[in-house]
Amino acid sequence: MLDLFTFYLQAACDFEHFTRALALGAEFGARFALVQGDDPDPVRLVDTFARFCDVAAPFGISAVIEFNPARPLATCKQAVQLIERAGKANAAICVDPLHLARSGGVPDDLRGIDPRLLPYAQFSDGRLHPVAR
Repeated sequence: MLDLFTFYLQAACDFEHFTRALALGAEFGARFALVQGDDPDPVRLVDTFARFCDVAAPFGISAVIEFNPARPLATCKQAVQLIERAGKANAAICVDPLHLARSGGVPDDLRGIDPRLLPYAQFSDGRLHPVAR
């Protein structure tokens, strides 16, 4: 098992629930937990993310940010800043090229990022520009 997903970091999170899910994932060998920043308050999001990292660390799990333009944590740049501000060793980024493109990013945006922060990628299918229904 590679990863667990998705943990939405919101204004109010149930860390007891997160802990149980991380413990179960660790039993199956998960190394990563995918998180999305779903809190519009960037200061609170840093605190929540740092706490998530602290909860995941004893299980040997890294918190991997999936930036997503449908969430407040929408860009790769924001994900890097969140990791820098949280200051946790078990933090990384999972790049989905579709989210990178939809957020206005390009592959060159990844060049300056420490490779340690990019342990794996996720490829999802979808339209570059979502179609209205």
